[in-house]
Amino acid sequence: MTATSTTYAPAPVTTGRPTLPRLMRSEWIKLRTLRSTVWCFALVFLLLAGFSALFTPFVVDQFRDQLSLPGVPATDLLLNVGLAGVTLSMLVAGVLGVLVISGEYSTGMIRSSFSAAPRRLGVIAAKAIVYTVVTFLVTAIAVATALLIARGYFAAAGAEIDVLSGEFLLAALGGVLFVVLIGLMGFGFGLLLRNGAAGIGALVGLVLVVPIVGSLLGGVLDWVADLEPYFPLSAGNRLYSTGTGAPGELEFWQALLVMLAWVAVILVPALVLARKRDA
Repeated sequence: MTATSTTYAPAPVTTGRPTLPRLMRSEWIKLRTLRSTVWCFALVFLLLAGFSALFTPFVVDQFRDQLSLPGVPATDLLLNVGLAGVTLSMLVAGVLGVLVISGEYSTGMIRSSFSAAPRRLGVIAAKAIVYTVVTFLVTAIAVATALLIARGYFAAAGAEIDVLSGEFLLAALGGVLFVVLIGLMGFGFGLLLRNGAAGIGALVGLVLVVPIVGSLLGGVLDWVADLEPYFPLSAGNRLYSTGTGAPGELEFWQALLVMLAWVAVILVPALVLARKRDA
């Protein structure tokens, strides 16, 4: 009697495809385990909430007699002092945006990421989405905290401010978007230049130096003065204000489109080069 032998075929090896959700999960792990990420997001929160808690009492004391009077722009004043930390916070977010991508180039980790997803754009998109979502959430919490702190001081002084009005909520959202969009500009510069120092320098130059040069030249060149509302800092500042109605001032949605255009101008060439250049 002959024994019958049975041959078993090996089970097929299944490999996980680098889908966008999986890439995002990987990028989330990277982001939350970086010490610089924790410190930068903590600084964003502290700058917004801290500046509001620090400056609001002085402003309220100075205008206490006028805040309860009709016709006083208490809402504008509250937004100005409550969101006084936005400018520094957006710089911190921008620096983090640069480091999130340039850090992987400097350590060589980006090569491993691109090996797992050879098309590259999936990795970059996942990294940008995770960074944007986390920055938005942290900044939204910080802005809400800052405005609630300021609202408490103004209410104690007798100022009647409807924090649920469309005008107020739009300005609060604008403050969050300003920080997020500057962060994306930083991400774009980091991807484009692949160097932390160069990316930060380019971001600071565009956001802070260009408006200074523009204001100096605007006194002698009218066309430069006409361009000033379209600078990132000017358009961003318009996002979290209620507007003055001055001639040439952008509407909220116009300012938002300007900021999105700046992000696209930086990110699009960065993405094109990221596909062509060696990592």
